[in-house]
Amino acid sequence: MSSNLCIIAKLNQLPSFFLILVHIYWNIPPITTWESLPSIDFRPNIIEVYEEEKISIRKIAKRFRVAKSFVQKLLKQFQETGDINPKRQGGNSPPKVQGVDLVALTEIIENNNDATLEELCELLEEETGIQISRATMGRISQNLDYTFKKKLSMLLKKKMKKSNIKE
Repeated sequence: MSSNLCIIAKLNQLPSFFLILVHIYWNIPPITTWESLPSIDFRPNIIEVYEEEKISIRKIAKRFRVAKSFVQKLLKQFQETGDINPKRQGGNSPPKVQGVDLVALTEIIENNNDATLEELCELLEEETGIQISRATMGRISQNLDYTFKKKLSMLLKKKMKKSNIKE
């Protein structure tokens, strides 16, 4: 009996594809299946057992075959919000430059068409207070279909200004 438990314990550490093959080959009932993952139906039971039986989080985790951290997070979420539904996963962060600031950026780009991306970042920060990286400025300008072909004369003027400042 104990050898079967050792085999089962090691099976739980395998990826699900191998679990299926092992279960078919040795005719061992599956332990880890998609149905055994914590679902919405599972969560009220965990809360109920914690409140009624007053047992430790580790014992609850072992009893329901879930991670201790899952039980901890679920209890914390329930105590703070009263909600046991899973939180939204992932998602994109909202763009830094949008709306009025985007209009201001397009004006900056049109008025300073020979500016480098770094200079555009500085101009945007001066006008709106929003600080973005050069890469972000490049992505935004690309999405707005702005191309930046620098005139050779402007580059020479900028080099002259920098050399005058250093002297």
